[in-house]
Amino acid sequence: MTTNSLVANVDKHINGLLAEVSSDKYMIILLKNLKFRFEKDGRVVGFNPVTWKITIMNPTMGEIIKVLQRKGSVKFSDLVTHLCIIYPETSRKIIKNDLKNAVLWLFTNEFIYLQKEDTDIHFVDILRGIIQNNKERENNGG
Repeated sequence: MTTNSLVANVDKHINGLLAEVSSDKYMIILLKNLKFRFEKDGRVVGFNPVTWKITIMNPTMGEIIKVLQRKGSVKFSDLVTHLCIIYPETSRKIIKNDLKNAVLWLFTNEFIYLQKEDTDIHFVDILRGIIQNNKERENNGG
């Protein structure tokens, strides 16, 4: 399988998942063992011991992280409502679009995972599944 088709497969799966997340079919949950430091200007510095990444995030990401820390798990619509209260001058439509991008970034960088009923979904699980399906397809001559 070529890199382009692998990327297209990942993109297709992620976009489908993101559409379901934004329709509240999944809960958004912060991964355990992450470390955060909240700066006075609203930015948040995050450390992910799984990926060994240190990341500086903007104040909006800081708000998302705070909500997830406080509540444990939230629906997309709950985050939209919270951000609409924090940023009343910004339209709900823009907040929803920006939040989709934020959730996508947090998910693909292993800061959050998604849960539907009792099933946890991590970005690496999606990658493994796509790679496994591609190998099986290649082995079956397809």
